[in-house]
Amino acid sequence: MTTRLYVRRRLHDQRRHDPLYLLALISTLVFALTASPADAVLFTFTIFVPLVCAFAAYNEVKLMLAWRVEYWNSPYRDYPAVLTFRVLLLVTIPNVAAPAFVIGAMSADFSTRALWTYAALALVTTLAYSAFATAVATFGRPAFIAFLVYVLGFENLLGHFFPWPRWFSIREWAIATTELLATGDLLPPSPIPGPIGLGLLIICGGFGLLWAGGGILYLRWQKNGGAGFPEGPS
Repeated sequence: MTTRLYVRRRLHDQRRHDPLYLLALISTLVFALTASPADAVLFTFTIFVPLVCAFAAYNEVKLMLAWRVEYWNSPYRDYPAVLTFRVLLLVTIPNVAAPAFVIGAMSADFSTRALWTYAALALVTTLAYSAFATAVATFGRPAFIAFLVYVLGFENLLGHFFPWPRWFSIREWAIATTELLATGDLLPPSPIPGPIGLGLLIICGGFGLLWAGGGILYLRWQKNGGAGFPEGPS
């Protein structure tokens, strides 16, 4: 059903962003091939992953708010943020998680430990940033810009010089969860214990999706003048 939902959307506006995803991917791969392995991994998981996830989420939520995604008679119709998140993964998994995994594994010469560790890290960071960006994007463009400031200024700048911002960093939560793997010692240690990082991701990410779903439904209700929501095809 996810593929059908994605294909049946009005894609003539959304598809114009595909070259931007491709450009970001090519630029990151070129940087990874020319820079040191440590710099390539740092750039991939601190800049590439969060920014592309945020950009993709902002564009998907815009379609939801404009009622340009067909709602089917299914539980997803009552949880639009979950539907947005599920459709969003069709963009972020191949365009973000997959190249991040390749770059991470390449930095460690594709060893078995690297494959497991960076596969988990790429997947968790992509899921986490996509979920948070979905919730933030319901506020519109100002919130999208604020999310970019959070990623670039708070997570990267403050997190580089001070230890306390790491407790409020999505990336650090994701890195902490890799410590639960037998091969998690491949990454630099995080000040956050693995179970706490995983718990923060699940609780905060789930709450963000639930909150975003309520916000989208309320905005749809307002746009319809207080009337019910249109039914999708059976």
